[in-house]
Amino acid sequence: MLIRDLSGFALVRPSFLRNDFSVGALRASQMTTRQQRLDAFLHEGDPPIDQPVELLCEDHVGTYVIPFPCRWTSEYWQGVKTGERILATVLGWRARAQD
Repeated sequence: MLIRDLSGFALVRPSFLRNDFSVGALRASQMTTRQQRLDAFLHEGDPPIDQPVELLCEDHVGTYVIPFPCRWTSEYWQGVKTGERILATVLGWRARAQD
């Protein structure tokens, strides 16, 4: 909403005076909780060996999905393409969506 001051300049009404939701409030209401993310992944039982999967990991900031396919080798998680070991706290896995 625009407000005009005495000189005729248009001023933007401060967000705290608006009746609509701010973008930040809307985003906060749509954020996924940790439990919702956990529920979207398997985390009990043994992961499939040598099959590409998505990994849900966690660090001191929060949860995140590793952006590349990974696989379980019966000893540790590794990237499918590079074979590098995943050094993260893995909370769960799920079948990789087709690209």
